Amino acid sequence: MKFGFCPTEGGRNFNNAVEECQLAEDVGFDSTWVNDHQATEGDNYWPAPLARQAGIATTTDELELVTAVMIVPLYHPLHVAQRAAQLDLMSDGRLTLGVGLGYAPKEFKAFGVSMDERAGRMIESLKFFDEFF
Repeated sequence: MKFGFCPTEGGRNFNNAVEECQLAEDVGFDSTWVNDHQATEGDNYWPAPLARQAGIATTTDELELVTAVMIVPLYHPLHVAQRAAQLDLMSDGRLTLGVGLGYAPKEFKAFGVSMDERAGRMIESLKFFDEFF
């Protein structure tokens, strides 16, 4: 069995999340999971899960870095693929790119993406990733 956790989300001090990940690695956790909520109220979540995992990757050696889940229809597939590939390279292959369709209309509105297009955009992205990776 493997154990993972979600570090602190939101606020103004990313170092707290980094320290949690370092401690988790020290006590034997296998992975750290970050989400991809956008346009949320307050400071409950941070955006840019690949950037957050890159920050964690630079201070840990073994933790698997998981996006849980990245809302792929909100992004251009090339940008996701490039950033994911770079993070995987930087972390010596520790990235697991978890992707999803998304469900919050507010997030799609913030990105100017129609909820009606999300399935098609997801399929397009997955086909692109299959060719890219």
